[in-house]
Amino acid sequence: ISFYETLETTTVASSTMILQKESSILGYPDEISKPLDADHHDVCKFTSKEDPNYICVRDILQHLVAKARSPDLATVDTNATDELHRLAAMFGELQDPAVDLDHFHEKCMNDTCSWVLEEPTFRTFLNDSHQQARILWCTGKPGAGKSVLTSFIVDRLRTLGLRCVFFFFRFGDQRRNNINTLLLSLAYQIASSEPSYRQRLLQMLDEGLNFQRSATHLIWQKLFVSSLLKTTISEPLYIAIDALDECETSPLLLKLLADLANTKSPIRILLVSRKTHQ
Repeated sequence: ISFYETLETTTVASSTMILQKESSILGYPDEISKPLDADHHDVCKFTSKEDPNYICVRDILQHLVAKARSPDLATVDTNATDELHRLAAMFGELQDPAVDLDHFHEKCMNDTCSWVLEEPTFRTFLNDSHQQARILWCTGKPGAGKSVLTSFIVDRLRTLGLRCVFFFFRFGDQRRNNINTLLLSLAYQIASSEPSYRQRLLQMLDEGLNFQRSATHLIWQKLFVSSLLKTTISEPLYIAIDALDECETSPLLLKLLADLANTKSPIRILLVSRKTHQ
């Protein structure tokens, strides 16, 4: 981990860089670099647990602990990579969802978004231990920072070592703003960490099912109702879907999600959108 220091001035609406980012980077693989609003004297001194610098350092440490507890990728079945390559070919060209996640997370300023962690409804959603599916729909005005908040939540869940897959609908992107792309992306992400689910999908591949040319209802039925919901899920699986209002067929997605009403799987779906008629 590398931290570089900035210090906000009181005379101008900008920040003075105490230590350049390039000077603090060690050059290690997967190195994490974060700015702290402090100088050399205060960089390791925190006023309280609410201090933004303290929260930043704490979150990074939690991320490293969660990463250390996760299975070593070197010990994973050597066939997993080949299996995922087969699934990728079956689903067609899918954009890495991490691109959108990083795009919005970089816009998240220190000491923002953390309020949602104390919001009673969200806390109930996060701590629900029942073996039933749950859906939390959050709405906000245009430009209120909904996508940034979604990226913050996804990052926090993953930092805590929780399984979380996600998808960001984007304004003006016709190819991605449809339910089929959403379902295929989520299925691939889940299959990447759930071997039993991955095997179910590979069996469909062997049977010759073409998902790239299938109707939405068939994709939902095959990938989720007949596969994911039949897979034993012991720990909660979080699914975050941002900018639902950008999807022209969002009412259809809501109808599909009704199939979760009777499932006994701890699936937690977070929907984020403008306030719409639906």
